[in-house]
Amino acid sequence: IKNDSLHIIGNGVTLLRDSSFNGPAFMLDSNCKYILLDSLTIENFNVGILVINKGLHLKKVRFKNCLAPLRFQPNIIQDTILSGTQAETIFYYRDSLRR
Repeated sequence: IKNDSLHIIGNGVTLLRDSSFNGPAFMLDSNCKYILLDSLTIENFNVGILVINKGLHLKKVRFKNCLAPLRFQPNIIQDTILSGTQAETIFYYRDSLRR
């Protein structure tokens, strides 16, 4: 996904990995500022969602049999010297309602 913003309403759909596919179910480019995934299940992927920026928002998303449901990959330029800490806390909570 390379959009600035996008809202995907799954209506309970399940994204099931095909045995010939080895990539993530979703890969969010560094240009993404607000991507909302709503009411879907991601199943049997090695990586469910690969996030290069911090624009991901989840609502009622379920991960089934994913080795790494979310993988955050910072966009850092090669040969750059860095110091510091991660500035923002990533906060996800488990819904109390089960489907």
